[in-house]
Amino acid sequence: MNQASDENRALIAQYRQILPTLRNILMVVSFLLFKLLPQNFDMHEVIQTMIDALAILDTTAKVALGALIAAMSAYWLSGMRVKHNLSQQRTEHQREIIEGVAQQAEQVHHVFMKYFELIQEYMNATKNRYDWPESRKSELYLVIDELVHSFNELTTAESKLLLLNEKHLYKSLRKFRSKVVFFRRHFYIDKKDLSDREAQDIKREISKLREQFFDALSARYAQV
Repeated sequence: MNQASDENRALIAQYRQILPTLRNILMVVSFLLFKLLPQNFDMHEVIQTMIDALAILDTTAKVALGALIAAMSAYWLSGMRVKHNLSQQRTEHQREIIEGVAQQAEQVHHVFMKYFELIQEYMNATKNRYDWPESRKSELYLVIDELVHSFNELTTAESKLLLLNEKHLYKSLRKFRSKVVFFRRHFYIDKKDLSDREAQDIKREISKLREQFFDALSARYAQV
């Protein structure tokens, strides 16, 4: 609004500079008419007519100037509203993307925890030398499919972070994802010599990477 006021004051100042010049021109014209017209010509009437014309010109100029100022102010305010709306839309879009990334990352962690619990259950069965129920194996296979699907969703989230040029968040998310993939590739049924201690260590690493990613994501969300 201050910018519009400055522009209005500049226009008024320009008008005030021009008005004396117009008056001087009318005075010169009046003098020339006095010299050129016959002596019996009513010069007073001519001067009065010129003064009336000047008053009309002054009023017209003021009205036109007022209309111009109003139009420029409306145009400036309209442009500011458009810029504000676009900025607000971009902010809302960024927030929606960040919220979506958070949901997809958390979904991967949720499915991983289900996979971890089933693998740990399988390792306990193997350690204690009893058969693991087929129903639990079937459930494990379903969780594996769910994990694959969640990874695909996470790939979309990573691409969105790159589009936003959030390279730090992208790298943090990749570390989290890579560690989950590592666990999936090294801990599966029918594999011999599965280590419960190693599994617990990797689980703690994954939890730590998840926490680091969400801390960074939350900080970025607060800045948007």
